[in-house]
Amino acid sequence: MKNLLSRILILTIPLLSSQLARAESPWLYQEGFSTISYSFVTESFDEKFIGTNDADPIDDITQITHWLNYTTGLTDNLTFSFLTGYTETEQDGNENGNFFGRADTLISAKWGLQSDYLDEIFSTSSVRGGITIAGSYDRGEMGRPHAPGDKADGLELFFQAARFITDRFELQTELGYRLRLDDVPDELVYGLTGVYSLNTEWSFSLEWKAQLGLGGTDIGDPDFENKFHETREDRSTFNLNASYTYQNIMAMLGYARVIELDTIAEARNTGESEIMYLMLMHGF
Repeated sequence: MKNLLSRILILTIPLLSSQLARAESPWLYQEGFSTISYSFVTESFDEKFIGTNDADPIDDITQITHWLNYTTGLTDNLTFSFLTGYTETEQDGNENGNFFGRADTLISAKWGLQSDYLDEIFSTSSVRGGITIAGSYDRGEMGRPHAPGDKADGLELFFQAARFITDRFELQTELGYRLRLDDVPDELVYGLTGVYSLNTEWSFSLEWKAQLGLGGTDIGDPDFENKFHETREDRSTFNLNASYTYQNIMAMLGYARVIELDTIAEARNTGESEIMYLMLMHGF
């Protein structure tokens, strides 16, 4: 159980574009093995990229999210996951009210891929498909731009893979497409993660992930019409975390930051965010 828990290392942080916090490494659970986890995430930023311009100062926006996740191995080749939570946001000096409500819910399944070709390249590979159910919070509007997310249903499909470089160091990669409904632009997501296991208790990971909006307007364009959910949002995030496993309990502490990488993942209509998070997971 300890070895399996130590593989569940990658935590994707929810940002104002309603990204979802979840354990999403390429590894599958063994049949009958389950985890339940709680995550506390806080994010804030006081600079925002408007269109493709450099970040401009704004009144500080803060988001706090509580996530609950249940994941189980239905078979050795099929893992099921359910994620939901509660989120709230506020902006300093904004008298038009804060946002709060159920966060976007994700129901997903992960299938292990088995082929001679893939097995020669990767230590493991999988495909994950998911359904997103829009949260109960309100959408952003003129005077209230700090909504927790886009409030949109959707579908997503990801290819994920990992390869051990040494006995202690592992590289993970993913490529995914999110089909967003309710007038929200679709998204292309890709990333690379390095995971180092110091021993059976301590592990560390560094992740880079890019999210590219496919279509949509820029904030301030003539056709913007104050519909923040219709804007194109591009972001690049670096995420560093450490996890400690004791018997069937794992604790993870992490820090992430949204940055701009020209040509690879240019920041667009997004905040220059700093994120701190804590996750506690129990395996049984």
